[in-house]
Amino acid sequence: MNYKENITYTELNDVAKKLISNSHSSYDEVCDSHFPLTDDEKRIVHFSEELISIRAHPIYKQMDNEQKINLSQLELINFFSLTIHGEAFLIENMKAYIPLIDDKEVQHYLRIFIDEEVNHTYWFKKFCKSVKQPIVDSQNFQLGSQGEKVRTHKGFLFFFVKVYLFEQVSMIYNRILSKDSNLPALVRSINQQHLIEEGRHVSFGINFIEHLFSRLAPLYPKLVDELNFQVNSFEQILLHGMFNPEIYEKCQINQPYKVKKEALEDPTVHNWFHLNFKHASLELRKRNFLT
Repeated sequence: MNYKENITYTELNDVAKKLISNSHSSYDEVCDSHFPLTDDEKRIVHFSEELISIRAHPIYKQMDNEQKINLSQLELINFFSLTIHGEAFLIENMKAYIPLIDDKEVQHYLRIFIDEEVNHTYWFKKFCKSVKQPIVDSQNFQLGSQGEKVRTHKGFLFFFVKVYLFEQVSMIYNRILSKDSNLPALVRSINQQHLIEEGRHVSFGINFIEHLFSRLAPLYPKLVDELNFQVNSFEQILLHGMFNPEIYEKCQINQPYKVKKEALEDPTVHNWFHLNFKHASLELRKRNFLT
């Protein structure tokens, strides 16, 4: 650890205690009641049309209903896969960081946090397996380098800001998917339960980020500039992760990488994503962590 980064966490004790008392998951109970999908549910859309990555591309408008259903199902698999990859890196680094924390209640809540992320991953994988779809390779999407541990408080701040933003963006998708009556009950339930638990995580996250930032800013005069760079880069990584040519190819779309490039250039979808990412980072800007 950097010798300058002598940080204590007792100030987060009350926040951690409150979240510990509210951390009662009903994920398994609710989702099990809708598992597995019925045969009819396997033949309908699994992803809201307003979230389809290529919804503004001419090729989508030319698709018949069956092709659109197939694409929607693969878009959900891609969304779950992104979350699986992101949460794997989160869990790995959270476990490595806990020993640096000097408060038992904060450590306790972070272990609950990890357990909930493990359960999210379990349900995303269980769903993918039940519909006989492999986890999509999202090698270009990462919260950091796989196998790389965050070893300083500053490094963990950068990492946790990206975690916070990914969770906020995921919640935007969860909110839409959980309310879409066109989707199977299981899909809605997985997203609704994820939304509830991620709400607790971002509540802790913003307090955690503020705690780290306030102590690191005096040590690193360019910290805001560095965070701006990290966040702007992450927006592009996440955006590209949502547009996956692998699923377009599975839908027998010709020149899938060309379609991705064209879809990303469309201002309708690009601006929609940018506005939602900006909304996800709003609290960080309000607190002057970003400009």
